[in-house]
Parts: sequence; C-alpha cells; structure tokens
Amino acid sequence: MQGNWSRIFGELKELIGIPSVSAKNQSISECANFLKNLLESYGFSVSFLESPTGKPAVYAEKKGEQGSILLYNHYDVQPPEPLEEWKTDPFELVERDGMLFGRGVSDNKGEIIARLAAVDCVEKVLGQLPVTVKWLIEGEEEVGSPGIPDIVSRNKGLFKGVLGCMWEGGDIDRSGPNLYLGVKGMLYIELTLRTAKADAHSMYAPIIENAAEKMLKIIRMIKDERGRVKVPGFYESVAKPTAAEKRLMKSLRKSAREYADSLGVERLAVEGSQVAEKLVYEPTCNIAGLYSGYTGPGSKTIVPSTATVKIDFRLVPNQDPLKLLKTIKKILPKDVDVKVYTVSYPARISPENPLVKAAVDAAVQVYGKRPSVLPNMAGTGPLYHFVKAGIPTAMLSALAHPGSKLHAPNENIYREHFIKSILHHALVFTKVGGRA
Repeated sequence: MQGNWSRIFGELKELIGIPSVSAKNQSISECANFLKNLLESYGFSVSFLESPTGKPAVYAEKKGEQGSILLYNHYDVQPPEPLEEWKTDPFELVERDGMLFGRGVSDNKGEIIARLAAVDCVEKVLGQLPVTVKWLIEGEEEVGSPGIPDIVSRNKGLFKGVLGCMWEGGDIDRSGPNLYLGVKGMLYIELTLRTAKADAHSMYAPIIENAAEKMLKIIRMIKDERGRVKVPGFYESVAKPTAAEKRLMKSLRKSAREYADSLGVERLAVEGSQVAEKLVYEPTCNIAGLYSGYTGPGSKTIVPSTATVKIDFRLVPNQDPLKLLKTIKKILPKDVDVKVYTVSYPARISPENPLVKAAVDAAVQVYGKRPSVLPNMAGTGPLYHFVKAGIPTAMLSALAHPGSKLHAPNENIYREHFIKSILHHALVFTKVGGRA
C-alpha cells in the first residue's frame, strides 16, 4: 500500500476535483462516469442503477472466493460556499501538515478511494479477494437520498445473500474509532401561517393578530420550555434499550467536556452520562429556523403578517415519521400550511451480526484498541431501506474526526486516519472471507 501511495493520492485528487454538488445538479454524470471507469480499471463489473430523480447510482461487483458483503457510499458533496473561508481551492486535494483538505475528502469521497485501495491491497497480497464485494455508490445523499427507496426495492436481487452492508462513516477521535449500529429517523417539516394580506403599522398591534406571536404559541403546542415534545403519543412507542445495548453504551469514551469543545460551546445542556443517553436513545424536536417580520438593519415598526418555522424531529426505533406527521396536522390550526422536506425511518441492527464482529476485531488490530460501538448515531441516513430489505446495515468504519468540518469550509481528514481506514477495510474483507 505504501508503495502505491502516489497512485492512491492521485485517484483521490481526481475524484475531489469533480465538483459533484447534488444540490446544484452539478457534475453528477461526470462523477458517476469517472467512478465507473475507475472501478472497471480494477476489475469490477459496473453498471448504473437509474434513479427516479435522474441521478444515477453506480453499482459495482467484484467476485471473491466465498460469501459477499455490500458497501455503501455516495459521490455527491455539499456546496462549497462560503468560498472566501476556504484556505485552498475546495475542489483541489491539498496535503498539508499531515492532513488532506478538499470538499468531499471526509464526506464521502475519501472513503470511496480508501475502500478501493483496500480491495486492491487484499487482492494483490492474497491473489484473489476472499469475499465478493458488492458496492452501491449513490449521487444524491446530500439532498436526502430521494432515489434510494426505489433503487433498493427494484434491485433486491443484486443484494441477495450479502452478509451485511458497511455504510459510510463512523468516526474517530482521540479515544479511538467509533462505530454505529444504526441511525435515528427524521421528520423535517416547515410550518407557515399568514394573519393578514400584508404587514401593518405597529400602532395597530392592539387590534390585529401578530403572525410571529401566533407562531410562537404554535411552537409551544409542539414543544415545552423544558424541551419535552407535547405532540400526543410522541413518546408512547419509544423502544427501551435492551441489556446488550446498555452494555454497548459503556464503550463510549468521549466525555461531556470533549463534546462541548468539539461543538464550540462553553457547556452542554446536560451533564455526565445523560449526554450519550440523550444522543443515542432520546427522540428530539429541534427548531432549525424561525423567521417573521423585519430582520434588516435598524428598526421598522410593523405587525408581521407571516411567520415560518422549520422543525426537525429525530426519531428512535418504533417511532413512525408518517404517523407523527398525521398527528401534528391534527393539532395545528387550520390556517397553518405544512410542507414536508424529509421522511426517514430509524434503523438499528444487532451487535452479534458477523459483519459487526469482523469490523470490531479488525479495528482492534489496526487501532490497537477496541472501538466504541454504539446502538446508533445521533444523526440520520437512509439505512432503513436496506434493513427493511433484509440487509443488516451499520456504520462500521472510521475516517472523519471531530474537526473534519463536514459540510463546512476547509473539510479535512488526517492522512494517518486515511491509511488506517484502508488497512481496516482490508482486514474486514479477509476476516469475512475466512482468511484472517
């Protein structure tokens, strides 16, 4: 692997150089074709799986000696703005002070090249892959993966019999790698109301409705001042953690202070063991955006006629985002317009899955310590559609670190973490194939 570093770096540089921003529908086909050609040069059979949205997923397969696993990644990236905050061109891979910089290097192009290098490494050392590698790389993860449900349901035959799916990510911090056996679900909605045809002079405030104040009352119908969600039945179906999941929580080594430092805050809203428990087990209701009235410089005396709030709910196993949406619509005033942006179900798999055990054992060898394995991450992804299709799916690798600046200027990874990711994947492939 060390002898091939210039080639590996060059391939990552080419991939980073393609500005495949799905939110702008920019260079999506170009990136898909680049990956197709690259994977074929390594002996993969490659095809495009069409998405209803027109952004193709790349499907690749390389035969091994026995069994099969599925890899999931995405080749689209977030917009690079604000450009003035980048120290270098966002679409040029730069190595500096032991780190690699560029849009997508952490999320998620770096891992694509790391996994490809691992496949090549194992094949060269052993003469043949010990396990068949199937690989799905989509092009619209950064806009919510709208095509994934259709792609998975129409192509179940391609994934039949796989031991499991290694999703993108996991992460690594000063304490070591962190692996996740699932994700939270999500319902993301936007509420808008109008109380008048136009804003009015504030001298009329005593006799007309204020849209901003009305929206604040609606927010309090949904969430109280302590943060508890007031939507009827919200907590009734929340699954209690199993004994095995409680044991997993003990593997978390990150302290409340480390969370606070990585988030740039003086202190967290909760302390001690509550931090991990809330991130993993507790569903949330978050006000993501709120705007009404005059927000420009100086003063303007008006009664706002419109108000909008954006809310994301993070859900845990057994909670249903569509049922939640139905209940919310029932309790809202009739004049509130509801727009839905994201509907995603929670997913979680067993720590006893053979692929999970192989990833953990490989991590011990590569990182010199047992990884932290949590029941799920605090975030969301379309894992549910794979789990629903009978494919055990989890985040079983580690590349991003707390300062990776995902979705932000100067996105980065450590060169050392990139190399260890290659080694970790190579060991997983050999262990799953019974060669280690």
